[in-house]
Amino acid sequence: MKLSWTSGVKDAEHAKDIERVFQASRVVRTRLVVMLEDMINASMINSRSKDRYQITNWALDQADSRGYERALQDVIKLLVDKTEKNQ
Repeated sequence: MKLSWTSGVKDAEHAKDIERVFQASRVVRTRLVVMLEDMINASMINSRSKDRYQITNWALDQADSRGYERALQDVIKLLVDKTEKNQ
């Protein structure tokens, strides 16, 4: 679990609650990671479509797509716990 989940939480008991809930939510987090990866793949496929070349500001469109994909990757990093097996 990334430290950012409890960073800034002043109450130690609340931080422990967050950690317990995080650990208990493994099934949901795993499914969410798969869904986010599907969204990334769909964005990559869409951005490579020949129709996208007709966009006047193609470079800006591509930068927006990469930023969207990068943001989804950041969320995935928050959801994955490297200490868990088979994630």
